[in-house]
Amino acid sequence: MAQLAAVILACACFIPSAQCQIDGDAVAVSDPEAIIRHHFPADQADYAVEIARCESDLRPWVNNAGKNTNGTTDWGLFQLNDGATLQRIFRALEGRDPVDLAEAQRMALNPYWNTEGAAWYALADPGGGWSKWACAR
Repeated sequence: MAQLAAVILACACFIPSAQCQIDGDAVAVSDPEAIIRHHFPADQADYAVEIARCESDLRPWVNNAGKNTNGTTDWGLFQLNDGATLQRIFRALEGRDPVDLAEAQRMALNPYWNTEGAAWYALADPGGGWSKWACAR
């Protein structure tokens, strides 16, 4: 039971040495490319990796605080913006409704949730799409 709790905690936080189960396969939290390939369809996976590499250099823990001219910040692998986009993404994902902006920002640093949110935003959200990422332009 303690081991299961540790795996759940590792999936909820970025612990580079940890592993999580994805469809029965152990995937290292430190392997963002595997996380991306899990969440995107095969015909979009290479492009998604390219976007994440451009946006964050595949570093799930980064943000661009102070760089956006409108005062917002971009978070995590796909640099999800906290000017309402981030909150809308997480509200759309089952069981991931942040109580406030600070919680949404913390959630965005989780590589699984960030990638799941990016996949939804790029492929399913009517107001989203790949063109929303600067690296896709």
